[in-house]
Order: sequence, then C-alpha cells, then structure tokens
Amino acid sequence: MNSLFQDAGYAVRTLRRNPVFAAVAILTLALSISATTAVFSTVEAVLLRPLPYPHAEQLVNIWETYGRDFSRMTAPFPSILDWRQQNQVFSDIAAYRVLSYEWILTGYGEAKRLRGVPATGNLFSMLGVRPQLGRTLVPLDDAPDAPAVALLSHRAWKEQFAEDAGIVGRTITLQGRAFTVIGVLPISFHLVETADVWLPLALGGPAEVTGRSYHPFVTIARLKPGISISTAQTQMETIASRLAQQYPDTDKGWGARLVGLQEDRVRGVRSALLVLFGAVCLVLLVACANLANLLLARATAREQETAVRIALGASRWQLMRLYLVEGGLLGVLGGALGLLLAAQLLRFVGTIGSLDILREVEIRIDFPVLLFMAAVSIGTGLLCGILPAWHQWASHPRETLAASGRAVNNRSQSLREVLVSAEIAIALMLLVGAGLLSKSFIRVLSVDPGFRPQGLLAINLALPEDQLQDTAKALELVRPLEAEIGRLPGVQDVAVVNALPLQTDTTQKSRFLPEYYTLSTGESLPVSEQRLPSARYFQTMGIPLKQGRLFDEHDYGASAIVVNETLARRFWPHETPLGHRININPMEKETRWGTIVGVVGDIKQYGLDTPSTLDIYISDPWPRWLVIRTAGDSLQLAESVRRTAQAVSSSIAVSSITTLSTMVDESVGQKKLLTLLLNAFSAAGLLLAGIGIYGVMSMVVNQRTREVGVRMALGAQVSDVLKLILSRGLRVAVIGWFAGMVGAFFGVRLLQSQLFEVGSYDPFTFTVMSVFLIAVALAACYLPARRASRVDPVVALRDQ
Repeated sequence: MNSLFQDAGYAVRTLRRNPVFAAVAILTLALSISATTAVFSTVEAVLLRPLPYPHAEQLVNIWETYGRDFSRMTAPFPSILDWRQQNQVFSDIAAYRVLSYEWILTGYGEAKRLRGVPATGNLFSMLGVRPQLGRTLVPLDDAPDAPAVALLSHRAWKEQFAEDAGIVGRTITLQGRAFTVIGVLPISFHLVETADVWLPLALGGPAEVTGRSYHPFVTIARLKPGISISTAQTQMETIASRLAQQYPDTDKGWGARLVGLQEDRVRGVRSALLVLFGAVCLVLLVACANLANLLLARATAREQETAVRIALGASRWQLMRLYLVEGGLLGVLGGALGLLLAAQLLRFVGTIGSLDILREVEIRIDFPVLLFMAAVSIGTGLLCGILPAWHQWASHPRETLAASGRAVNNRSQSLREVLVSAEIAIALMLLVGAGLLSKSFIRVLSVDPGFRPQGLLAINLALPEDQLQDTAKALELVRPLEAEIGRLPGVQDVAVVNALPLQTDTTQKSRFLPEYYTLSTGESLPVSEQRLPSARYFQTMGIPLKQGRLFDEHDYGASAIVVNETLARRFWPHETPLGHRININPMEKETRWGTIVGVVGDIKQYGLDTPSTLDIYISDPWPRWLVIRTAGDSLQLAESVRRTAQAVSSSIAVSSITTLSTMVDESVGQKKLLTLLLNAFSAAGLLLAGIGIYGVMSMVVNQRTREVGVRMALGAQVSDVLKLILSRGLRVAVIGWFAGMVGAFFGVRLLQSQLFEVGSYDPFTFTVMSVFLIAVALAACYLPARRASRVDPVVALRDQ
C-alpha cells in the first residue's frame, strides 16, 4: 500500500511539471465522462429505476387488442369485471378512465380548470400508494350512494391550494358540485401526470360502467406471486375467447395483451435512450483512445528514464504500476470535474419537454449513478494507462540506451496509429448514425400534415357537467363565444371539434360498417377515427376538399358525413363514395346511418411519421376544442380570447392555449432531440479523431525530420514530401474507415425503429459520411505534412 501511495505522489508531481498535458488530459476525460454520466442518469431514472410501488415487477397493464392493427386499446368496464371474476392469476385488478373530466374549480379565487380522473376504489391499495395527507380512494367510494369525495394530486395541492395541510376534510366545488377532499397523493405518484383530482368511478355516466361497446378504461393488474406474464397472458387469451363467444355482438374480434407496467411506461423512449447511451459511450472510447495516445507519447519521451530505472534495479511491474496509477489518477481527476459538469448538464436535461416521461421522473445523481461514474472514471483512466504500461513492459533497456530511443519510437508509433484508426472507425459509426437520423428527420419534416398549422390557435374548453352530457346545450353555450371571437381583429375563422390532430388517443376510435360491405371470415369490423366538427372546421383547419361538399349549418344533427381519402380508397377503390351509406354505430341495437356527402384529404392523427387512418367526420359538433384561424401571429390573440371567454360566460374555463404549429413541433420533438444529440456526439467523435490523427502525423514529422532533410538535400520536391506524409496518414484513415464501415453495418440495426422512409443501409448516407471523414482525416494530415515540406535541409541535418 505504501508503494501505491508513493506511485500516486510521483504521478502528482509529474502532472504538476506538465500542466498543459495534465489540463488537456483531465478536460478531455471530464467532458466525455460528464456527457456519459448525464445520459446514464437519464437511462437509470427512466429505464432502470424501479417504479415507486411495492413489488412493482408484479404490476402489468392489460390492453385489449382488436384485429391485427390495434394492440393497445382501452377496455369496457364490464369486461374488467369479467376479468376479475374469471382469472386465477391476478391478486387484484383496477382501472381508471383514460380521458379526464375537464372540471371547473370555484371558490378559490379565479375559476380554474382541474382535470378529474375517475378510478376504481382499489387502484391505490393495489399499487401500494400511501397518501401524503389523509387517505386514498377505497372500494366503498364506488357505491352509487357514497358521498362525493376527491383525492388531490400533489401538484394540484401545491398550485391550487398553496400546500394547505388543512385541506383534508374540507369541501371544494367542482362543476358546481360539492366534493369532500379526503387526501393528497405523494409527489412521487405519476401514474397519470396530467391528473389534478382522482374521483370515484361512480361519477361516470351509466354507459361507462355498463356498456360493453364503450372502451374508456386503462386496466392495471397485480400478478400473484410466482405467476409469470406469459402464464397470465395464456389465461387472459382464454378468457377473451370465452367472452367473444358469450357476447358476439360486442366482444367478437377483441383479445387481451399483457405488458409489464414498467415496460409499458417506457415503450416510446427505450430505443431512443439506448441509442443515445451507446453513442455517448462511443465518444468516451474515442476520448480514451486520444488520452492513451497522449500517455503513449509521454511514455516514448520517457524511455531513456525508464531504461535507466530498470538498469538501476527497478522491476518492470513497479514501472507498469506507475503508469497505471498515473492513468488512474487522471481518470479520478477527470471524473471529479466531470461530476460538476454532469450536474449542470442534468439541469438542461430536466428542462427538455420533448420526452414526456422526463416530467414524471427525477433525474439526479444518486448512488447508482455515482457508482457508475466512479467505475467509468477509474476504468477509463486505467484503460488509458494500459498501453503505455504494456509498451514499457515490452521495451528493451539495452536497445533503448544504445539506439537513443529511435527503434522504440517506431514501435510506439505503430501503436498510436492503431489507436487513431480505432478513433476514425468509431467516428465513422457515429457519423453514419447521425446522417441516417438527420435524413430521416428531414423526411419527417417534409410530410404534409394534411392541414395548414400556420396561424391556427387551439383552445381547450371545459364546460359545465350538464352541458357535457347534452350536445345541444354545449353548442348553445359555445356559439356566443364563437361569434364574439370571430369579431376579434385578425380572426378569420372559428370552429369547434371533439379532438385535434396529433392529440389523438384510442378513445376516439369507433367501429363502423359500410352498407353492402360483407366481412370475410375472421375479419373484424373496421375501425375509424371519429370526429365531431362544426361546419367551418375544414375551412378553418385548411383541410382540402377532394370530392363532393363540406358540411353546412343545415347538416347539424342530420345524417351527413364526410370521410377521408384513405377510407374512400379502401372501400370504394373504383367508384365515388358520394351517396354511399355507413353504419357508424354497428354495435348498438339501433343502428345509425350516415350518408357520405364529401371526401377530404388525409390528415396525420398520431404523428407525421404514422400511416393515415380511416377518418369519419359526423355533423354532430362536440365543442371540446376551439380552433381559430388568424391572419397574423396567433399567440398574440391568446389573451384576448381568454378575456372574451370569461366575458361571454363564467361557466367556460379556458386553458391549454397553444398553436397547431407548436403541436406539430412537439409531435417530432423526440426525433429532433435524438437527432441533435447524436449529431453533437458524432461531431465530438470526429473532432477527437481529427486531433488524434493530427497528433500522430505531427509525431511522424518530428521523428522523420532528419530523413526529410536528407531527401530534400538529395533533390526531393515539396510534392514528394507531401505525398510521403499524406500517404501514411491516408493509410491510417483507410484502415479506420474499413473498420468503421463494418461496425456501422452492424450498428445501424439499432436505429431501425427511429428511421422514417430511410433504409438502414442507405448508400447515399454511407458514401457522404465516408467522403466527409476521409476529407477531415486528410486535412488533419495536411498540416503536419505542410510543415515537413518547409523543412530547411541544412537546419534539419545540423539539429539531428
């Protein structure tokens, strides 16, 4: 141990004598380690950290499936009751409504909108959630005659009730109805991030809890100890098959799919985070290779000192340990600085809104992250010290002292070239990945959303409960607001609709059946996106008319419907769909027919990179969203619209004011973030590789200055010297390029899920990135070569 401390002291003194080298080495490691730590902190928080529930590995989501195209559908409450009764694999099953109620809170200053989520009373006990204050919902709260109670989220308690500890037991007014606050949830509870208030399921309408054709509930179950997901999946398939036979009119074609709650929670970000983590680890490897190059160069410069030490009796193991300790010390110092930089990077990561799940977790440097960082810091330091240590182990003191280090320098030069080739290979892998993602992102941005988002303002409306249950009353309340907003300066058009593009969820889906269309054996009823717009919706959104006509005021409540091109092509590929009828309610005893009066263009409901859906527009407006087309900057009208809504009716709460352009940007936010970060990592890798090849070629020039002087004295031209140096650098670059192409060929498979209309082996991207990399390598080689070509033969021969 004393020897180790002595080696550490010697390493510290050595670094003090070489402050520039120490600063470059520590900063290089700190930057790469900080980036790696920041990304790992996000990975740990999102993918590795267990959910804040006891035995969270037993929790699963039960999704319904429909046909081959729909694998993540919410369920009807009667089916959930059947699952409870017939299963033998779950200890409990709970549910909550996927769409929240938009309820108005009064009595606490200005009227505010709260999102209320109905849930079964056993949800919180099944999850094992302990309230911060009071109690949670219990099964008795589900009784039809139970008192109206409300459970506050921690955010709502903080923002709306100023963290009042006495709120429990008080009465609050939502939608004009009194609710008793029974508790406050802990800050760590994020099952539904947007939920402000949790309510008993009994508050839902009778159709929600009795109808088998209405699918509004997310289902969570807890597996019994020792039961695997595959075993439970088999039993749920049996139950689903049994229900399809028992209720053929409503359950035929429906199945069940189990997904672990943790896996389901990260389904949209897992591959993106793993790609980022892999990329930042590659950058760390490039930094290690660069630092190993620096240490190898210093070891070469200290060969005479090493040879003397061995001649005086020092063992090779002692000298090898000295180099390893020096590398480890650099790693520790780089890690310490990297820790400070990582903390700053995490502040930036915490402000990213492109990944919704980042709002649900606390990204911090906790013990697992510190452990990872310590391992990375020490590991990279030792990895960087291995090559210099091995180099001195293989050296021959007698040859070193006799040859003044030249023979040994050649050996170390070969090692450095191998390291630079590895850097170039990694840089090419990063460049290809960044190139593919960039091309994919450009393709996504070029997709036509099907409407004109510029100048569109979207406002979410919260209406009183009695209007929510009656379309006519809702329209009667909203129409004066439409008229007043239409009179505002800069407003060109106003419309209402039940759901907006890019804000779609599975509850807006509805089964339908065209007249005279016969389902083939095993075919399920087709599913459409159902929209309930006002007459001016298409003009306001800028959705083009392709055939027929749009709605007018006389169509309200009538049977006129409009469909999109994709639906028309599927069912009437060789004729016009105008005049044909569709049963838009085939699951009920009283069917509802709609006659197609027009065909409009497709719009992207789920994202710019998703296929077009089957869309049906019904002339029965449901004013959940108000859409306003403006002549100028739509956000400038936001406050005027809010004041107008308050002046027209105190019963209407306005929030979530945003623009359709913002919605489009947010829909590609994850791809944009991934593309930007991977481009940043690839730029860092390329820069480090360029520095590495520049350093190697500079060393070559320094070692061969005498040779260059002799050549030029014997008549060699400047071009000959340039060729001599550039050819060696190009050889290193080509070896690295070949290795990088092999690595990229296998590595791009990890990007397949992130690409849109771009093949994983896109030849254009591979070619452009290869040419770019070789060009950078040649530029890095040219500067030392140019310096060599200007050597004065007389000076070179005299100084050697």
